[in-house]
Amino acid sequence: MKVNAFVIGVQKAGTTSIYEWLIQHPQVCGEIFLKDYPFFIEAELFQQGPAILEQRFNCSNEPIRISGCVDYIENPDALKRIAEYNPEAKMILLLREPVSRIQSAYKFLSQLAKEDSADINEALSKDAEYMDRSLYAEKVAKLYSIFPKENIKLIVFERLAKEPDAVLEELFSFLNIEQGHPIETFVANPTANARFKSVNKVLFDKEKNKGFRAVVKALVPPALRLKIVRFIKDSNTKSAAVNTANDLDVHYLKQLEADKAELKKYIDFEAYW
Repeated sequence: MKVNAFVIGVQKAGTTSIYEWLIQHPQVCGEIFLKDYPFFIEAELFQQGPAILEQRFNCSNEPIRISGCVDYIENPDALKRIAEYNPEAKMILLLREPVSRIQSAYKFLSQLAKEDSADINEALSKDAEYMDRSLYAEKVAKLYSIFPKENIKLIVFERLAKEPDAVLEELFSFLNIEQGHPIETFVANPTANARFKSVNKVLFDKEKNKGFRAVVKALVPPALRLKIVRFIKDSNTKSAAVNTANDLDVHYLKQLEADKAELKKYIDFEAYW
């Protein structure tokens, strides 16, 4: 059976939470590993054929098989490949107030020891991805040009945080699955401060720890490896993040406001942003 539902982004907008909530539903089957498997992005994976994606599922008769990768919305070619693979696929896209998303991403990368800039505007000047991932209008327009409107569900992160049960019921309806199933709506993958950044650097810096990672990969099965990484990350995390993200410069704010004006064509966000 083909994968028929995808959580496609955006980064730091509750995608991990919504994925882990949905797979609690008895009619939804998720991957046996964590999400963000970039099958439709990486040529080396995609060229191996859809079986490599579908074998990540161990399902019974659940009508929904759901996968997720926050980078899909950033990659139009990936969206086209998903449409070619399954034209009936349901696409779930979460959008977060753009300044808040940038600040959260900045804190999160600092937590993982991937961001060294002490000032957020310095970080933005060095890495265009911060802004790129918070400019939504063109990506949403592209999504609607590839998939029919009825196969797309846009969710505002801030509404998800305030009304998780209502949003879940809407998603159940969107996916054509039974309403009313109790779901534990915990916060998955929260942004916080690392107790020891050196530990997260070993866990998440793929370039500087290739030898260590190769040994672990050879000795530890993937599912167990993911559980160990999550346990160490959670144990190395303080209860909350210190607000180190200062205000964005005006020229960044103007770009984001112009993008939001275009985004209004597709989703009503003004009650939450």
